[in-house]
Amino acid sequence: MPAPGPSCSPLQTDVLIVGAGPAGLFQVFELGLLGLHAHVIDPLPFAGGQCIELYPDKNIYDIPALPACTGEELTERLLTQIRPFEPVFHFNQLVQSIQAKETERGFVVETQSGLRFEAQAVVLANGVGAFLPRALNAPEQADFLGKELFHGDLDAALTQFHHKHPKSTSKVLKVWIVGGEEEALRNALQGFEAHTKLDITLIHRREHLEVDPKLREAFEAALAKSPSTQVSAQVSAQVSGQAGSQETAHLTQQPSSLSFKHGQVVRLMGHAPDNSPLTSLQWVDAEGNMHEGEVDLVLVNLGLSPQLGPIAQWGAAMHKKQITVNTEDFSTAVPGLFAIGDIVTYPGKKKLILSGFHEAALASFGVAKWVFQKDRIPFEYTSASSLLQERLGVQKK
Repeated sequence: MPAPGPSCSPLQTDVLIVGAGPAGLFQVFELGLLGLHAHVIDPLPFAGGQCIELYPDKNIYDIPALPACTGEELTERLLTQIRPFEPVFHFNQLVQSIQAKETERGFVVETQSGLRFEAQAVVLANGVGAFLPRALNAPEQADFLGKELFHGDLDAALTQFHHKHPKSTSKVLKVWIVGGEEEALRNALQGFEAHTKLDITLIHRREHLEVDPKLREAFEAALAKSPSTQVSAQVSAQVSGQAGSQETAHLTQQPSSLSFKHGQVVRLMGHAPDNSPLTSLQWVDAEGNMHEGEVDLVLVNLGLSPQLGPIAQWGAAMHKKQITVNTEDFSTAVPGLFAIGDIVTYPGKKKLILSGFHEAALASFGVAKWVFQKDRIPFEYTSASSLLQERLGVQKK
C-alpha cells in the first residue's frame, strides 16, 4: 500500500519497521500473523534493500525451498506474501530521530523530510545501514543541498529547483550531472531528449563510463548530434479579449545541448547577494588542471552507499557499529525497540537472509508481548490455526 502524503498529525501504527529489505518485509508477515499492523520506512525509492540495490539480477541459492532466486524475484515474492496484512510503505524517507514517549508506551519517530509517526513498538531492520546517495567531495555542498545541488532524478531536481528559483523558468539552465554510471547517463539523455531549455554537461572522473554498451552508444550518438544554435519558429496565437483578432508571435527556443567532460567537481561557489542561483563550480581535469564554469543546477549521480546514519543516537547498545540484542526476542537496550537483520550482532551471528527471517519470527513474539502487555503470546501453526488462516485471507471469517 502506498504511503499517504505528509501530514501535520503523526501517523499512528502498531509497529514501525525501519528498513524494507528481506528481513523487514518478512517482519511484516510475522507481525501480521499475530494481529499487528505495520508501517515500513526506507530511504530507497522501492522495497528490497540490498537485494534490489546490489544484486537484483544475481541468483541467491540459500533461500529455503527456492533452489535459485534473484534479489528482485525474492522481493516480489515477499511483497506478495505480506499483501494480506496491508502494510503502508514510506519510501525516500530517512529516519532522523526515535524518541520514547514520556508518559506512555511507544515512540515518536521523525524522518528528515518531516514525516512523524507514533508507534507502540519499533523494529530496526536497516541492514548494514541506510543506502544513501554518495556525496561530492566538496566541503561547501551542505549550503546548496536542496537548492541548487540535488541527488537522484533530474525531473524531481528541476521541480525543486524551479520552486526555489521561480524566475529560472524563463531561462536556459546550465545543468551539470556528476557521475559515469547508468543513472547519470540516463538523466543526461532524459534531459537532452525531453527538455528544450537545458544545457547539460556530464562530468565523470574517468574517461570510461561504467554502463551497458547500448546506453553508452546512445549517449555518444546524442553527443554527436547535440545542437548548439538557437532556432526560431512562428506561431499563430489567439489574443483573448478581442474576438477574431489575431497576432503573430515569434517563439525562440534553445534546444538541449549536451557535453561530456573528464574530471571531478571539487568546489561549489557561493550565492550572489540577491539569492540568485549558484554561479559557478570548480573542477579538476585528468591532468590536475583547475577549471571554473558557470552552472545553475548540479545533479549528483554517484550511486548509493550504506551509511550508519543517526542510528547510534537512538539509545540502543552498539558494538562495532552493530546493535546488540537479546536473542530470545531481539529486543535492544531500549524497551519496545527491537532489531533484526545485518544491523544486529550476537555470538554466532551470520549475515544471511535466512538468519534475518529467523530473527523476524522471534522478534514478532517479543513485539507482541510489548504491545499487548502480555507475558505469553499463543504459538500456533499456519497449517492448523483457523485464526491465522483468517488473517492470511485463506479462510473466511
